Amino acid sequence: MTVRSIRKIRRYCGKSASGLRLTGAAFTQPSERRFPSKPGANRHAKGNTLYLHAFDWPRDGKLVVGGLQSAIATAYLLADPKRKQLKWKNPQDWVGWKVRVNEAAEFEISAKYTTGSSGNRGSYTVTIGDQVLKATVEPTPSENQSTTVSLGRIKLAPGQYELAVKPVEIKGGELMRLFHVALTPVGGS
Repeated sequence: MTVRSIRKIRRYCGKSASGLRLTGAAFTQPSERRFPSKPGANRHAKGNTLYLHAFDWPRDGKLVVGGLQSAIATAYLLADPKRKQLKWKNPQDWVGWKVRVNEAAEFEISAKYTTGSSGNRGSYTVTIGDQVLKATVEPTPSENQSTTVSLGRIKLAPGQYELAVKPVEIKGGELMRLFHVALTPVGGS
């Protein structure tokens, strides 16, 4: 990690990274409570706030924070200047990212999520290019138990696409807590 990358982290993370110094491969701040770190991430607490700095996002998409002894009141990305909580309550909110396909293929689309309560239900769409898959949210047994649901299959030609997940209807106050959408190639395509 270079001084330039530290400056970039401080620019995005603001107050959470102020006063931290680099020792070895992790930030430290001796005056603050420290939590065990995993490779590619570091965490520390200031008062009642826990900061998690993920330098290398885990390949499996799971950023696990262990050692907590109390419930999480709020969670948000520090790079978001509005500090929007990571809960899907607003039907106007949606998430999307770019997907590139190098050769024509058919994909099985699945979504992994959990719900905050048994009252959380609703429906959403997953759009890739001009193809739209519709799905409903069924409550998970608890907010700590995720489910993975198959949404259907799509065929894509080579190229770049935007994958978008958009709510259609939110019931019970929150749609879902989405972990990821997976595109799994179907054999023989």
